[in-house]
Amino acid sequence: MRKAVRVFAVGALLLAGRELRASVDLGNVVCLGDSLTEGKYVGGGGYRQFLQDDLTAQGYTYDFVGKEDNGQPQNYTGYSIGMADPNHEGYGSFTISNIVYGSNQEGHAAPAVGTLLNDDATVNPDGSSDPVSLVLLLIGTNNMGINGNSYDSNAPSELNGLVGDILNAVPGVGVIVGSLPPLASSVGLSRAQSYNATIPNMVATYQAAGENVRFADLYSSMNPGQLDPTDGIHPIASGYQNIAQVWAQAIGQTSMNVSNSSAVFAPDTAWTSGTLFVNNGGVATFQGDSGPTGTANLSITVPTGSVLFESTQHLAALTIGYQNSVQVTANNHQSILVTSALINNGTLDLSDNEMDVQNGSLSAVTGMIENGFAGDNGSIISSTAAGDITHLTTLGVILNNADGTPLYGSGTALGLFAGSNPSASDVLVKYTYYGDANLDGKVDGSDYALVDNGYLTQATGWYNGDFNYDGVVDGSDYTLIDNAFNMQGAQLNDSPANPSASITAEIAGSASSVPEPGVLTILTAGAVHVLHRRRRAMQ
Repeated sequence: MRKAVRVFAVGALLLAGRELRASVDLGNVVCLGDSLTEGKYVGGGGYRQFLQDDLTAQGYTYDFVGKEDNGQPQNYTGYSIGMADPNHEGYGSFTISNIVYGSNQEGHAAPAVGTLLNDDATVNPDGSSDPVSLVLLLIGTNNMGINGNSYDSNAPSELNGLVGDILNAVPGVGVIVGSLPPLASSVGLSRAQSYNATIPNMVATYQAAGENVRFADLYSSMNPGQLDPTDGIHPIASGYQNIAQVWAQAIGQTSMNVSNSSAVFAPDTAWTSGTLFVNNGGVATFQGDSGPTGTANLSITVPTGSVLFESTQHLAALTIGYQNSVQVTANNHQSILVTSALINNGTLDLSDNEMDVQNGSLSAVTGMIENGFAGDNGSIISSTAAGDITHLTTLGVILNNADGTPLYGSGTALGLFAGSNPSASDVLVKYTYYGDANLDGKVDGSDYALVDNGYLTQATGWYNGDFNYDGVVDGSDYTLIDNAFNMQGAQLNDSPANPSASITAEIAGSASSVPEPGVLTILTAGAVHVLHRRRRAMQ
């Protein structure tokens, strides 16, 4: 029995500026499965390399255990280089039955699952042992009839039996069952989708029996574009990174609600902290906020079908699967979607509303909006803007501290963002006019100051005036802001901010300050100069 190697995370930690739980010990964790667990084709351990970082950042201590990559030459796979804790039980080419009964594939042998897990218990100096406490199970890809393997239509039943064997082998063990990631083959993808659809209901059955079994929607975490093009099966690094994020979310899961057909949840529906909602078919409609006090109790994943939000929504996480959708219904700028984590491989339609991605990635969210213009999956769109016959509106996106200090939030000049109090590192998205660089719902002098600065410094991004998301601030962006300024209607806000504050918040102290224009006939001399220079830029 090898010596345990435990990775510690001490005390309360910060992740992207937010304090998380004090250290929680997960004990001995087994990553069990096939080559997706092994990490084939991506050096560093596949999803495991990212998972160890995610767990440490979230305040967990743990010990990855397993025979593979434990330092013995006969168990070395070469796929865990650089990992602080490389051990695992991932076996290339294994099917579900190979895990159940044991097998020898690609030069690596494994015993039956009961023996395997009991062998992974760690021995303490006093002779006592610590059993496996958590199994992350990802298996079934080699049952889908691809890559030279036969298709096994009985795979869901076999998986159910495997989970039962794990629970029987190690009393009290926790099991998180992952769905299969997408496959490049259309036949394989269809089979994986059918297989995956059975997993949430199987998990729910075990939960109803009092077993500690949870679900991780790995399918929705990535898209076929994140597969290695050489085989269309194994993820590239970004796919493994998303898989790790969903595993980490599942570890904090306390309960699950599965909807297999269309369902409606009334405004007073209560959700306990740590609940995962799985939309496993049809349309799920949320008539009220699942976190009405601003507390994000609910995570939502959409491997199948669609979800409709009819009001403001506070979520712990939102994951949208490939080719599936979520929509916030048009509500006259009264709704905001606030989420602590966003993985989007389908379509998110904000209609005429706003979004606050807490501690989000500006480049990732901007990329989703760009995908919307291109009509690709993994997109954020506005159906309201698409239907705007004046072509004055779109979605704008900024980092709240774009200039180094928060633009929105309690105590700032612009105040709350659609009723939300974002942190400095939040990414904010708004249905608004083209040219509304600061997302205050109107085009005025402060926006002209920002686009002029972006043009002169060759900056990019919506906040700097790249209103058509083509990567450069140029004459086409000036055309958009001019057109919106001349033709804009009422301010697009749920509660308009102080008119003077919306100008001074971004341009205070700037030598290029431009007073707020009223109508074209009373433009100041400085603004006229800006317009003149803009016209030359478009020539």
